[in-house]
Amino acid sequence: MEMEVDWTLILSKRGLALRFVPTEEITYPLCTIAVQQNGLALEYVPDQFKTPELCAAAVQQDGFALFLVPSALRSIDLTRTAVRQNGLVLAELLAKDKTPDICREAVQQNREALNFVPFPLKKQIRAETSSDLDALLTNAKRRAAERNAQQSDNHQAHHTNRNKGRW
Repeated sequence: MEMEVDWTLILSKRGLALRFVPTEEITYPLCTIAVQQNGLALEYVPDQFKTPELCAAAVQQDGFALFLVPSALRSIDLTRTAVRQNGLVLAELLAKDKTPDICREAVQQNREALNFVPFPLKKQIRAETSSDLDALLTNAKRRAAERNAQQSDNHQAHHTNRNKGRW
């Protein structure tokens, strides 16, 4: 007696298990479940199921799945999605795909991506993202100072109230 395998359950936990699903049992919904769990499962998706939507789902889950997308389905939007998910995807992009916008998105997602920005763009991207980071840092410092002042006021008020009846 052969036991029925619940591929839906398995793939929802381990998308890469798609490679073990018998070819005749692979369906579009199973492929969707697999790539949503692990974008790199796109490697095991049969070509007839590699739709723009399925490829986008894979790239949203793991930016490096971009390199498993058939070239006919690649686009600037899909590349942008990939670097927004993982800025280090920039390291593997072809020079022609490293546009200022793509590089900026990659560095905003992961500062280490700056190492893979083409030299002519590096100074510009560094300046832009540094000013963004400076603004974030300034705001964070201001909020921390406000929090510290509030805590100090609360602490002082607590001690003032506590000492009222002692003298």
